Amino acid sequence: MLPEFLIKTIDYLASLTMPLALLGIGGSLKFESIKKESKLTLIATLMKIVKQLFAHFIDGSDVSMKRFDHHKQDEVYAALLENTPDEMASSHQIKRFFRKFILVGNWLFRKILLQLFIWRLHIEQPDIIETIYATTLARTI
Repeated sequence: MLPEFLIKTIDYLASLTMPLALLGIGGSLKFESIKKESKLTLIATLMKIVKQLFAHFIDGSDVSMKRFDHHKQDEVYAALLENTPDEMASSHQIKRFFRKFILVGNWLFRKILLQLFIWRLHIEQPDIIETIYATTLARTI
């Protein structure tokens, strides 16, 4: 049997190995290479999502979002798409993916409407511009 102080010393050293290993990895990390490879990672991730969306809509047997959760657990379906089950998107991930495009679409639509409104103001050059809020306030007062 080992003495108690030696057991405690070994336990302390064992608890230090993970932080020391992480410090060693962090010291040798080059952020330039991460930046260059992040574009490739983004493209590869988008291709995996697009491939799953394409297969989902081509299949057509069940077009609900829950089907993505079913496919995520199906190893054979993942292998057909050349993915692992961990790389398959869940219904929540697909919803977030489409939500990003909706925000861009709304922003672009609002910007176009604003430009058309300003263009129309330049053409007509009205003396007074009435808005819905101003007329509502005028009516309530």
